[in-house]
Amino acid sequence: ALDPELSSAWGVLANGLGLRPGASEEDLRDSLDAAERGVELSPREPVPHSVLAHALYRLGRGDEALRAAYAARRLDPEHAHAHSAVGYAHEARDDLEAAIDAWKKALELDPTLTDSRVRLGSALLNLGRTEQSERQFRAALGEGRDPILLMMLSQALTARNALAEAQACLDGLSTEERALEPSLYSFARAVLLEAQGDDVRAEEAYRRNISLHPRGRVGPLRLSMLLRRLGRPEEAIVVCREGLSLAERPHLRHDLGSAYGELLQLDEAERHYQRALELTRTESNETPIQLNLAYLDAVRGRVTDAVAHLERVFELGEEGAALPQQLDKADGLMREARRQIRLLPDLSLIVAGDRDLDGEREWADAWALCWALGD
Repeated sequence: ALDPELSSAWGVLANGLGLRPGASEEDLRDSLDAAERGVELSPREPVPHSVLAHALYRLGRGDEALRAAYAARRLDPEHAHAHSAVGYAHEARDDLEAAIDAWKKALELDPTLTDSRVRLGSALLNLGRTEQSERQFRAALGEGRDPILLMMLSQALTARNALAEAQACLDGLSTEERALEPSLYSFARAVLLEAQGDDVRAEEAYRRNISLHPRGRVGPLRLSMLLRRLGRPEEAIVVCREGLSLAERPHLRHDLGSAYGELLQLDEAERHYQRALELTRTESNETPIQLNLAYLDAVRGRVTDAVAHLERVFELGEEGAALPQQLDKADGLMREARRQIRLLPDLSLIVAGDRDLDGEREWADAWALCWALGD
């Protein structure tokens, strides 16, 4: 039998911690303390290790979470919660493909794990697999009415541009239901507002999401990208740095590099891109970083280095491409780079595809064009 203290910790997590991005630090640390105590008391039981993995995940300690989750899975390969914990740990390390595999296994063992289904849907959404994501959210929702699932479904609907349906999901929530997960509601609302073109209110909603859930994986990134699109890279840098001070994330590090690039601080841009490359653990994450490094080298006249990054993009191939058009952009830039190597080895900049530059345009304008293509 499990120690009562451990059972209490598992109860906190099983009752929705995975669906509660706004859980307090105190709650998380209480769960961590109880889980560590549980591992001491029942080292051969998978449950305490699973609890420990979940708590570490929520505290942003992905590598430790993965070790605890693997320990749980080794103790009982048929323990659904252990596979769920493995998924959480991989998500914390930004390895969404591995997280998806783990959550699918958890659901195979226990189809009632709503928590795993929702996280699976969220990971699919982050990888742009909108229809698969929506199916998971609808399956979890069933015939019932779960406010949190409606908030998640709204994001999937927004991603496939079903804005009226997405709006209906959020409008149907009562004030009390919105208050159940205010950070998640703020994020879903921000995503929808941005899709509707209301950038002012979208920014407000993103900032509210971050204030409620500062360790969030996506909120700071979406706000930074919005600020850059609005021509405010200095503010984007502040957002990225604040997020990175809480947890190192390759996507946020990558966006920080892009913000410095827009300010023409090229050494800083390259430094953050290289750091993002060191941190990334999946090919789908590596592709956009390699592309932006190629654009950066192209702008700086380092055409041979640009080609090396592009060759890596083609080596990664379709499996590594986060977006299909990335390979098209890389192909256009590669063709132009090779042409410039033959004609003008010392050219100071190149651009992708059929977009040519008038020789009289300012260098900064050329940089802005290259960077826009890189996004």
